[in-house]
Amino acid sequence: FYQKQTVYDIYNYFSFLADKQNDTALIGILRSTFFSMSDSQIFEISLKTGKNYWEKLLHYIEQNNEFKDIEFVLKENLSLAQNYDITALLRKILDETDLLAVLASKQNGNQELANIEKLIKLTINFFTQGFKTLYDYVNFLRDSIEQFEDEAQAAVADESNSVKIMTFHQSKGLEFENVFLYGCNESIKKESIRSKSIYVNKKFGLLTKVPLNSNYSSEYSSAPIIGISNLITEKKNIAEFKRLFYVGITRAKSNLFISAALNKDDKSNVNSFLALLQNSFGFDLSSQSFNVKSGLKFLLFQDNKYNTVEKEVSTEIKILNTIEYSSQYQNEDEKTHVEKMIKIGRIKDNPQGEIISATKISVYKQCPVKYHLTYDLGFTPFYQNYKKWILQTNLQRRYEYNEREDEALFDLHEISVYKIIKELSDVKGRIIHSVLQKEINQNQLENFIEESINYELSSFNVEEKQKAVLKNDVIADLLNFYASKEYADLKNYKNYYNEYEVYSKENDYFLYGIIDKLIIEDRKAIIVDYKTDLVAEEELEEKSKSYFNQLRFYSYIVSRLFDDITSFELRLIFVKLPQLPQVVNINIRDFESFKQEIESIVINMRNQNYIKKWHHCPDCYYSIGNNRCIKN
Repeated sequence: FYQKQTVYDIYNYFSFLADKQNDTALIGILRSTFFSMSDSQIFEISLKTGKNYWEKLLHYIEQNNEFKDIEFVLKENLSLAQNYDITALLRKILDETDLLAVLASKQNGNQELANIEKLIKLTINFFTQGFKTLYDYVNFLRDSIEQFEDEAQAAVADESNSVKIMTFHQSKGLEFENVFLYGCNESIKKESIRSKSIYVNKKFGLLTKVPLNSNYSSEYSSAPIIGISNLITEKKNIAEFKRLFYVGITRAKSNLFISAALNKDDKSNVNSFLALLQNSFGFDLSSQSFNVKSGLKFLLFQDNKYNTVEKEVSTEIKILNTIEYSSQYQNEDEKTHVEKMIKIGRIKDNPQGEIISATKISVYKQCPVKYHLTYDLGFTPFYQNYKKWILQTNLQRRYEYNEREDEALFDLHEISVYKIIKELSDVKGRIIHSVLQKEINQNQLENFIEESINYELSSFNVEEKQKAVLKNDVIADLLNFYASKEYADLKNYKNYYNEYEVYSKENDYFLYGIIDKLIIEDRKAIIVDYKTDLVAEEELEEKSKSYFNQLRFYSYIVSRLFDDITSFELRLIFVKLPQLPQVVNINIRDFESFKQEIESIVINMRNQNYIKKWHHCPDCYYSIGNNRCIKN
């Protein structure tokens, strides 16, 4: 699996994102299916000036505009790699290239696509095991490619009723209804230092058996240190043997069969799978069954707190000492005839367990067609490219993203500014939210913002003068907010959470959101949301309407998590205008209708009820001329 070219290409991609001076990795992805550059083009790039291949590539693209998209994608991913979820970045890389389409067109396309899915799952599992960084992930891929040669390729779905025979290593990550482990009385192979062999141990040094008194014809003797080394090796092998056995028995979903051929004295061999079971449970092989009892701990929410409850669980495991064999084969003409039918019609999807965010609900409320284009059809990348083209041809065009905020930073007379303008707007918002989340005081503010800007824009060609303008703009907004009465009021609360993630299970789906600041005061919850938009005072009320839909969504989830809260205050704060907070109060009795509204929206999403809301067209980025939907 790890030696497949696709896995190696992805390893090269992330190696380059971790270190853009890694020429080998960069050339590898340029030649790969990601960008499909020819060898002659690779050679032409190498002739350009530059300290490394990345600089040579940038100089080459300056003279060859047809490769501008490669520069844009690589710079964007270099920026995201430092602070973006790696699993999401992997999906983005796969989604923005033709890799999946190329793999699907191969003769073994199903296997190739299954391998990609397996790599995504392995990546998810890797980042759930403690704090891991991009560099850890690159090292994980490199070590896997170099060492794990026996890792099986991903299992391809097979509808035939067949038996799968595989090794323990090949079965990792897979599950089956019925699993048979055979040969479970075979002992583990014993490893020890042999005569006329030399072993190197990093703790004990050189280990070998030697002849005494130069008597080479007699049995060689061992130093005591060799006995210690053999014992340690044996313990390690037994530990690995146990882990391997654990892998085997945990592949079964419903039924597990463990078979073994016993010795003549009807006993199990030492250090075999069967012996491990007997040592653990102390049963007699001549008996018909034995019981496994254990205390299973449950974490239950009772009396407004979590309690650990332990229950006694007992399982009976049967032992069969004899097996009756039977041969029942049908002749070809006796086999049951099966009619194959082709059903023509729409296959209705039945999704379960998906995560419904506040953004999805808000977009659907704005316009179901907009939701369909964004989340079902994935039109957002097309829109981004369209927006870029429009900006290059008509700088006066307004968009749904806040262009005026960008204009407060720079003068939009040069088209080249487009490459960084959107990123600067996003960077500004992220830094302000980070400052408020970490509660950076005024003395540390300048250093923190400067470090954040340098980190965020490390992969973008931004002049120091532009960074300084951005820095001063962020500091001015925050100092203005720090001096406001609203900020002083927020500082008085003692019981609060910053960047608080909330989940709630609703029917067969989950509601999810991240609250900028959640304040719990007596039996009241105050939900605060910061906005960095540049908004005129006369536009505040209209601008706040769509934002409050999100805050109502958050308040509903909070009401599910905190039973004792009876009232909610939704507070929307525009950092540039902190003196004009937008506030809405909600009583817990109002949530029943809001719950029904959410359920209705989710049902309509699943049933694909996409009715156009024409009144949203003037504000929608999917409209033509701000008055006509692109979907006729």
